[in-house]
Amino acid sequence: MSSAAGIQSQSMSELNATVDQLSVSVNEIAENATQLAGVAADTKSDSDMVESKMQETVAVSEKGRKDMERVGEALSNIEVSIHNLEEAVNKVGTASGEIVQIIKLIGDIADGRTCYL
Repeated sequence: MSSAAGIQSQSMSELNATVDQLSVSVNEIAENATQLAGVAADTKSDSDMVESKMQETVAVSEKGRKDMERVGEALSNIEVSIHNLEEAVNKVGTASGEIVQIIKLIGDIADGRTCYL
């Protein structure tokens, strides 16, 4: 009986050692799971930040596109204004030529050349 008790005692010791090892392994798994949860939370936070930055980038790009449209419209308006200015300058040039002819005619009349009347 003594030998059966010894075998049973040895088996219990081995079982206790196995349970201890299993307990250590379960604790390691729990620690790794906790670390993995932390990494997942950090990844989620980073993902949220990236999404926020992407939305800001899209908003800035949209504003830039609208600004460029306004710049295009302003350039078109400037082109029209320059064309109108060109026409006005041409009219002033024509009128100035006519004024020169009138002044010359007045000068000729003053000089006694009344044949123009």
